[in-house]
Amino acid sequence: MDRPRSVIKQRKTQIALGLILLLSLALRVQGLDWDGGNFYHPDERSIYMRAECMHITLTERAGWQSCQNRDFPLDEPGWPNFGTFFDKDASPLNPHWFPLGSIIIYLLVGARFVLEIFNQEVRLQDLAMVGRLCAAIVDTVSVGMLFYLGRRVFDQKVAFLASALMAVMVINIQVSHFYRPESFIMLLALIAFWWMFNVIEKQRLIDHLVLGIVIGVTFSFRGSSVPIFAPLAVLYGSLIWRDYQFYMRWSEVLRRNIPKSLFAFAASILVFAILQPYAFLDYYKYFGDLGWEAGIARTAGLVPYTLQYVGMTRTGIYELQQTILWAMGIPLGVLAWLGLAVSIIAAVKRPTFKLWLLLSWVLCLLLGIIPFFEVKFLRYVIPVLPIMVLLGSYWLVQLFQIAKKKSFLLQYVVGILGALVVVLTLLYALSFVGIYKQKHPAIQASEWVNTNASKGDVILTDNHWDEGFPNLSKFRIAQLRMYEADSNAKLAEMTGLLAGADYIMSYSNRPWGSIARLPERYPYSSNYYHALFSGELGYELVQGFSRYPSVLGITLRHDPFGRAGVHTPAVIPGLEHSGYSIELGYADENVVNYDRPLVLIWENKSKLNDDQLKAILLTNTTNKSDRAMLTSDERAVQYAGGTWSEIFNEKGLNNIAPWLIWLIAIELIYLVTIPLAIHVMRWLPDKGIIFARPLGVLIISWIVWLGASTGIWEFSRTSIMLSFFILMGVSSILVSRQGLLMVKLARRNWKYLLKAEILFLFAFFIFLMIRAANPDLWHPWRGGEKPMDLTYLTAVVKSSTFPPYDPWFSGGFINYYYFGFVIIASMIRLTGIVPEVAYNLAIPTFFALGCTSVFSVGYNFARAIKQHGQLRITRGSSYTAGVLVMIFVMGLGNLDGIAQVAQGFFRFLNGQEFGSFDYWRSSRMMPGEIAITEFPFWTFLFADLHAHLISIPVQILVIGMCLNIILSSYSKVNWIRFLPSIGMLAFVFGSLAAINTWDVPTYGIIVIGVIISFSYLIRVPQSKGIFLKLSIIGSLGVLSFAYLLWLPFHLSYEAPFSGLRISQWRTEVWQYWAIHGLLLLSLISWICVQFVKRFHLRKEKYFLGIAMLFLCICGLSISIYHEWVNAFILIIVEGSLVALIFSWLRERDKQETPLYVFLALLALVGLGIGIGVDFVTAENDIDRMNTVFKFYLNAWILLGITGCLGFWTLWASGGLTSKRTKLVMMYKRFGLGFLILLFVGSLIFPVMGTYARIQDRFNPSIGYSLDGRAYQLHSFYGDPGPTSSEKDDRTYALKADYAAIEYIRANVEGSPVFLEGVTEHAYRWYPRVAKYAGMPVVLGWNWHQIQQRGAGGKQPNSVHQRQFDVYTMYESENLSRVAQLLKKYEVEYVYVGPTERTYFNERGLEKFSRMQDLSIFYENSEVTIYKVQ
Repeated sequence: MDRPRSVIKQRKTQIALGLILLLSLALRVQGLDWDGGNFYHPDERSIYMRAECMHITLTERAGWQSCQNRDFPLDEPGWPNFGTFFDKDASPLNPHWFPLGSIIIYLLVGARFVLEIFNQEVRLQDLAMVGRLCAAIVDTVSVGMLFYLGRRVFDQKVAFLASALMAVMVINIQVSHFYRPESFIMLLALIAFWWMFNVIEKQRLIDHLVLGIVIGVTFSFRGSSVPIFAPLAVLYGSLIWRDYQFYMRWSEVLRRNIPKSLFAFAASILVFAILQPYAFLDYYKYFGDLGWEAGIARTAGLVPYTLQYVGMTRTGIYELQQTILWAMGIPLGVLAWLGLAVSIIAAVKRPTFKLWLLLSWVLCLLLGIIPFFEVKFLRYVIPVLPIMVLLGSYWLVQLFQIAKKKSFLLQYVVGILGALVVVLTLLYALSFVGIYKQKHPAIQASEWVNTNASKGDVILTDNHWDEGFPNLSKFRIAQLRMYEADSNAKLAEMTGLLAGADYIMSYSNRPWGSIARLPERYPYSSNYYHALFSGELGYELVQGFSRYPSVLGITLRHDPFGRAGVHTPAVIPGLEHSGYSIELGYADENVVNYDRPLVLIWENKSKLNDDQLKAILLTNTTNKSDRAMLTSDERAVQYAGGTWSEIFNEKGLNNIAPWLIWLIAIELIYLVTIPLAIHVMRWLPDKGIIFARPLGVLIISWIVWLGASTGIWEFSRTSIMLSFFILMGVSSILVSRQGLLMVKLARRNWKYLLKAEILFLFAFFIFLMIRAANPDLWHPWRGGEKPMDLTYLTAVVKSSTFPPYDPWFSGGFINYYYFGFVIIASMIRLTGIVPEVAYNLAIPTFFALGCTSVFSVGYNFARAIKQHGQLRITRGSSYTAGVLVMIFVMGLGNLDGIAQVAQGFFRFLNGQEFGSFDYWRSSRMMPGEIAITEFPFWTFLFADLHAHLISIPVQILVIGMCLNIILSSYSKVNWIRFLPSIGMLAFVFGSLAAINTWDVPTYGIIVIGVIISFSYLIRVPQSKGIFLKLSIIGSLGVLSFAYLLWLPFHLSYEAPFSGLRISQWRTEVWQYWAIHGLLLLSLISWICVQFVKRFHLRKEKYFLGIAMLFLCICGLSISIYHEWVNAFILIIVEGSLVALIFSWLRERDKQETPLYVFLALLALVGLGIGIGVDFVTAENDIDRMNTVFKFYLNAWILLGITGCLGFWTLWASGGLTSKRTKLVMMYKRFGLGFLILLFVGSLIFPVMGTYARIQDRFNPSIGYSLDGRAYQLHSFYGDPGPTSSEKDDRTYALKADYAAIEYIRANVEGSPVFLEGVTEHAYRWYPRVAKYAGMPVVLGWNWHQIQQRGAGGKQPNSVHQRQFDVYTMYESENLSRVAQLLKKYEVEYVYVGPTERTYFNERGLEKFSRMQDLSIFYENSEVTIYKVQ
């Protein structure tokens, strides 16, 4: 009897499931031709066209050449042979497009071949039907899979309810009408869950294998399926934990689990490689596409179709609203989200594997999207919705079971609620499917126009980046390029088209729904849409088309107007509805604009002319920048201060010997800081005396900056003197407590102090002479960033509070890591030296600070090795170590110098001229990509007073303080005594964020590494868990303190940085080693010797290992992955260092361990930079220019210190002459000689490069000077003009501008706003007033402002708008419009000089003399300055 009942029950289950699947399929296949063959889904269209092209190329059909030329430029037609298949450029099977995976294209190509068996001619529409049918079937299978998964995890009731709800879920029905990966990903995720349960329950190898295969297939459909790793982590974590509880031995646990997990991993990689082979063969393109897609997701507005998300918060409210209203329907949406919430609570209270396995998938995807993605496409959350439905169904059934036990009434209520969820969701599904019974709105609109418009009428569309309309060939079609950046040219084009058009057709709300709400980005275009909907443009809304979901006389409508802020039409002709409508609010564009867009048509009734339309669009346009703007009160304070004569003194010693005044100020600060330096760096052998100089300058600048940032005082000579006395007071207290000790220290180390002082002065005067030989602060071609640096420096000097006002964006403040300029500005305010001279004093100052600081690092390390290391040092001294490190870091060049000499020598042998030395080439060692490869000497020689230069001594100061912390681990003192040193480390490290933010990642890793090492090495009783506690508390404490001390900066600074992306560039081996060769070989020598000593390697094993590595490198070099050779070599070296670190840490009681760990940590980070920049780059970088530039400079400092000190340790300890070392390294015969050759070669650039740089002047005839403006009195400039042609538009003398600026300095009070000319081209002579007088101008170099004011890499329209407004003010003859703009930007002076006469028309410039509110303030032969009354 039992058996028949079970059979009957099983049949009933099968019948019920069959009916659910039948309903599911019926809903999904309804209206598959929803777009009438017009391909209104852009992703679908791309897939179909690429599949069609691939098929045509494979079969060599007529027209394959057009596909090749368009998308696959090097593809060879026909089925590829073995060699062609593996050639990513030639294989026609390479789609060259990976955002949606390759297999989805391959499936269509396969379907195309099958269709040809039955049809002689296969259309693109046929492919669309096949693709959509596949999506519908796959989604229906997902419904069945959800049933089986639900029954396995919960019970059959839950399974039936969940599968029935998924069958009628609207978003699944809609997605099934698009051939995209979402349907496949959902099914594969459900299958993966099934096999995850198999793995945990059965633990068979076959289950691991199948799971791996499913994961591989999943990633072949979508490379971004990363959230699936979360349930995999839960699965394998549970397996390991369960086995550990049983066996209690990690070796047994790993033995049981690692092979199986590796087997699954290998299976997934193999399957992925088979299904998507060109992800490996064309990995550059593959990861580039994925990175681009990730960038689009992270940054709203990066592409036009994501503009709707600009300004949206990342709270999850939007996802919640859209999934409930549009993806599932309100009843099911509420049930699903409540089910998720209850499941989380239940899983936290009583964790179970099955619940956490499901939740990990959902939470990982949601938490990976909501906080990090600005873009909110619903398709991102679609894959987790079935699991949410399953969880909601489970808790609804549970609620019913509980109600059943409580009372019949409660059971009845819950049952009714459940039935309502199912019925209402079904009705919503039926209403949605009903839209496919109507023609697509775009097709309806086309038919209407063909019926109502006359042949030849002009029709405007704004469907740029949107879809189009079919069958409009009898009309004249023009397109408004609405997504292009607003400009005067665009405005003129728009009004011209609008004046001559008869109709406007809008495909959807995508353009106007986004642009209308972004007046800051689209001031004219936003105003256009508002005027269009309000009727001001003379266009009348005559017809609308859409297909709203409707059932039982009830229509579900969305509101696109409210969010856009445009006028809501009272009635849209053609969309009047007599029944009952429910307004559900805003619907995401990607929910409605493919299959049911709102199409609107306007007719031109008033026929306004061009000027009338332009007047309307110019009215109420906004130019609001919400980033880095001063308030009106702040602006008043900033612009009232900064009078030139009150700050600067150009008489007396400041004119005769400014360097002397400058040096006296530096030395006074140095003297008062020595006691504090001794107190916080007491563990250094020299007590940190040399570091007192950069530390003192940093502290005084910070004190005055903090007061001026918080309103305590204004930035002035008085506040700087007060800061000086505060520091003096602190030092006096320390002297009163430890005066005798300091006196003894001074007596004992007076020779050392004298030598260090001589070293500082020597380095200072060397570069002072170099700067005096070429002091120019601008050059037409190789001026670099000096104009920006001088401009910002002058503005910081003139600012009364912080952040400083932006001289290149009037009304704003500098959104840049500006504190380095505060350091120099403090010296300028203190001494009164003018900026163009102080600039050329700051360069040698920072060079000398860098030299003495890095000398101190080497000296202290060597002294510590002598004191603590078990080494018998037979040669050398601490002074030698210090000087060598200084030369390595600050005095050497890369190997391009020896290359240029060798090339010149070969030219000479061939009878040619030897040639001149190209100093510029040495900083561009990566030809073929935009990358800067500076090293410290080049940086100071080129003399851009940029953040990376200013930060060099501060970086070295951080390293010195880290060495101090490491050495403190030898002391057995109360931990409280460590706090001042750790606090000062946090202060100095925190300053890097405000001086050069790029340095923070590198030194953040070093600081945390040092804190962790200190926590492990410290000589205190090591109780259980003390190391972990000290590491966590210390790291968090240092990072938090570093942030808080510089909080005013962090509160105002918004980094124009949106994250990281996969790098598309790799550093070739020759490039990396030509840059770092000497440093690397010195470091590797030390590593090899230490490796042999620590691990007691035999000669045979050592050479065998070297030979195997060499063979691996050679094999990699000739493979398709040859560009990874350098990263591979560095990874090998890194691995050796890691092994050494762990080896040393096992013997932490040995005296030399802390020092070797410190050296290895610096080397680890330095080498890691070389690896890291090949994998990732900054999201908004220019190629990877700044990524390589900034981080390679960090690497040079770290590798220079570690390479030199490591090699010095070998040399000084006699390690190079020991038998073992001699046998292994053969230094006697080859290695040492080669290093000496490289050392000599690295000295070529400092000699020849310096001479070449000195000769590269604007006017070489000018003699020695420290005045960076002296060249202007004797020089002429050939301005390329607005066309940037090779032939200069105009040549003019600079002395007229020089005289005008001198007059401005002497006669203008405060810092009022000037208007001066600006062009699209940076690095030119403009803006002179901002550069040399520090006055705020409407706009300076536009590209730098775009970088500094663009949140997350977005280009702010306010910058473009200002540029257009500057053009308008100079060129327009509309006096009222110009007066309006002058008032808008609060302009007080208008500057018309040679630059303006070159770039703007004469009639536009003459109008200033006719304006009643302007009077001439200054005039010479070339320059006229007008004052605005």
